[in-house]
Amino acid sequence: MLSSRAVLRAVQLRGVRPFATSIYPGSAFEKKTEHPLEYGNAEHMTKAKFDKDRFHHRTDGGGEDAQVPTKLQRWLLVGTRVYKNLDEIPHFVPLDTMFEMHERLRPIFIAWCLFVFYLTYHFSKRLTSNRVYHAVEDEAFHPKK
Repeated sequence: MLSSRAVLRAVQLRGVRPFATSIYPGSAFEKKTEHPLEYGNAEHMTKAKFDKDRFHHRTDGGGEDAQVPTKLQRWLLVGTRVYKNLDEIPHFVPLDTMFEMHERLRPIFIAWCLFVFYLTYHFSKRLTSNRVYHAVEDEAFHPKK
């Protein structure tokens, strides 16, 4: 069984007055919360604030959600313009920043793979057509007996 002191403490922790008798608006039982858009307290995002927040997230990131980038990843972070130069990259890069780098690299890799496929296809087509042409040409001039 709980003592009266423990009950009183539990009631106080919940933010309720222990001996309130009414539950009308404005009483102790009404929870007063302020919505962030009420009473002129709205926070607006500006471009300057967004850039500042993004910069601090990239440079101050660390802890559990970060990794040490390899030399190739450091080069790719600069190449995809996530960071301006290699000196700007912190020792621990947040995973969100690494994900952003991967998102920026995805279309580059797709274009590179399409280009390699295009070259391979046309090279093999030309090679095969040359073999067939020469085989037909050899057979025309040197018929088998």
